[in-house]
Amino acid sequence: VGDEVEVKVSGGDITKQTFVVAKYVDYGTKVVEGTTKNLVAGKNDQEIGEFYIEEGAPASLVEGRVIKFTLPNGVEWENIGDKEIVGSGSIGLDPKDISGDNNEIAKWEVGTESKNDAVKVKFKDMKVNIAPDFTGDLEIEVTGSAGVEGKVKVAEIKPAATIEVDKVENVILGKPNQKIANITL
Repeated sequence: VGDEVEVKVSGGDITKQTFVVAKYVDYGTKVVEGTTKNLVAGKNDQEIGEFYIEEGAPASLVEGRVIKFTLPNGVEWENIGDKEIVGSGSIGLDPKDISGDNNEIAKWEVGTESKNDAVKVKFKDMKVNIAPDFTGDLEIEVTGSAGVEGKVKVAEIKPAATIEVDKVENVILGKPNQKIANITL
């Protein structure tokens, strides 16, 4: 897999040349990171970064099967978004629904397989709602019956606000007008 099939042409009054006429490929898919967005905890309808699913060979994504995009606890789907085929090739891939106890699973169905060329599909314009206490990396787990598996980072979630204390001061019980630490919000 990955090797190329070459043809060498030579003969009388012909410049020797080598041409690549094919490439060995195998069935399979992979999930590839694209862009990563900076988002804020506690806000709704925020657009996440883009990511890709690539086929190793045509028809690696099987017709009638499902791809699931699962978000971690504290994040739910607002909008499944859209897809774009990168390069040549075509495939029927349609958004189906949002499910799960907390709307954490977005499902896409393979309508028609790719035929002559393996496809690279970009998933874009997807939106999520983020709980106020969720911070850190937002990774989507990709699974389902279509044979795609992996995780992809699509955003970094920052808290809406932070609170810091400069220096903790000692206070004496019962004494009035004592100074406390400065608080920065």
